[in-house]
Amino acid sequence: MGYRSDVGLFMGAYTAEDYAVVKVWFDNYRQRLDEWWHPHESYFMEVVCDHLLGIRFLTEDVRWYESYKDVAIIEQLYDDFEQVFMGMEMEGKYALQFIRIGEETTDIEERCPSPGFNYFYVERSIGEEQ
Repeated sequence: MGYRSDVGLFMGAYTAEDYAVVKVWFDNYRQRLDEWWHPHESYFMEVVCDHLLGIRFLTEDVRWYESYKDVAIIEQLYDDFEQVFMGMEMEGKYALQFIRIGEETTDIEERCPSPGFNYFYVERSIGEEQ
């Protein structure tokens, strides 16, 4: 079984012109991962959120261990996007967010170098049997 997490990654831009640059970069990145990509492609989706266009990765109930190849690839994708698009001269053009929620209520990891940006959010609630 193992410890399970829900994981989200968002990479986007605030204009269609800037998103086109993200899309080209992402498609080239994806080609480098072709062997890995095919069984994982359904986790990625293009989205529009308010005035933001992006690509989001979302998966639930996965074993998110640093030693796993899948985890390393997503972590590297985050790092590479941040390096290419989140520099000072790019401030305000691009958005990036990573969030991981573990089984423990206090196990929440979030990285968001985009000031004031939140595509993902954490919501915990109490349900009631009907």
